[in-house]
Order: sequence, then C-alpha cells, then structure tokens
Amino acid sequence: MAIETHTIMIPSKVMAKNIDSLTRSAKSDTDLDNGSLIQLNTGVSNTYGEGELYLATTPATGALSGLWMVGEPEVDVTDGKYKGIDVNPRYFFNAAGTPISVFKPKEYDIVRLTDEAFTNTRGTNTYASATDGTNKLTWVASPVAGATSFKLVAPTYVSVPVGYPGAANRVPIYRLECVAE
Repeated sequence: MAIETHTIMIPSKVMAKNIDSLTRSAKSDTDLDNGSLIQLNTGVSNTYGEGELYLATTPATGALSGLWMVGEPEVDVTDGKYKGIDVNPRYFFNAAGTPISVFKPKEYDIVRLTDEAFTNTRGTNTYASATDGTNKLTWVASPVAGATSFKLVAPTYVSVPVGYPGAANRVPIYRLECVAE
C-alpha cells in the first residue's frame, strides 16, 4: 500500500515573517497541506479556550482573492506533545479541527511548492491561480483576474529522506512569486 504524500511548502521570502498582522491561527473541517489556500471567515471560533482561532473554508467563486496560505511548522513541541516527527516532510499534513498557522501572501512574496499543491500538471504554464472549490493552485497560462495568483520563477528540486538514514530523493519544487493577492 502506497503512503499518500503531501505538499512541501517553503516560505522563502514572505512579508508575514516580519509583519505579525499578516499571520493568523485558524482551523478547518478538512485536512489541509501546507501551501493550501484558504478563506478566513470573518468570525472566530466560539469554542471555549480557542480565542482568536479563525474558521477556514475552501475558496469559492467570487472570493478567490485575499486568500490566506497554510504554513504550519512541520515539527513543533507544544504542551509536551510532538507533531510531525517523521523525517520525510511529504508525510506531514494538518488534520481537520486542529489549530494551524496561516499567513497572507503579499505581492512579491516567494514560496516554493511541490506538485501536490496543484490541481493539474504544469506543462508549459507559467502561472498558478486560486480556483473555485479547491484549496490547491491551478497551473494557468496567465494570472486569473480576481484570484490570488503566483508566477513561476524557476522549477528546481528539494531533497527529502527516503527509507533509511543518509538516503535522499530529489523532488520537483516550484519557486513562485505572488503577483496578485
């Protein structure tokens, strides 16, 4: 049985690293990979103890701009609990109902994403845009008007461990620059 792999997202140059107001905590009723695009509802969770935990939903037609991107650290120790301790980051995802970190992609931000972050294969397309009904980006020939969009800067590779210590596998990853928030 094959193990499902998930998106590797590397925030290379992201304004949210330096501007706290571009980050939030959220939760979703679906599993989400890092690099997933979400819409944050205006309300916060009304569950006791969750404070300012925003409710995340899948982008829909008419609301494809102003989206947020999931960017939860793969390894973290909180309250004595470990998460994401598998050596391969392709096995990491954010389970439904658990708090996640999200950031607001801004124009000129650069992120790197693996193939799992897209609804289709790249082919000759050089842009990726938000699409109705999915948290993933879709490769397109030009940015979609009114949608969070990214331009391909360069395709490259990231090494991930496989099977045993010291072994590594090169996985395609795309360096993208935000061109429309």
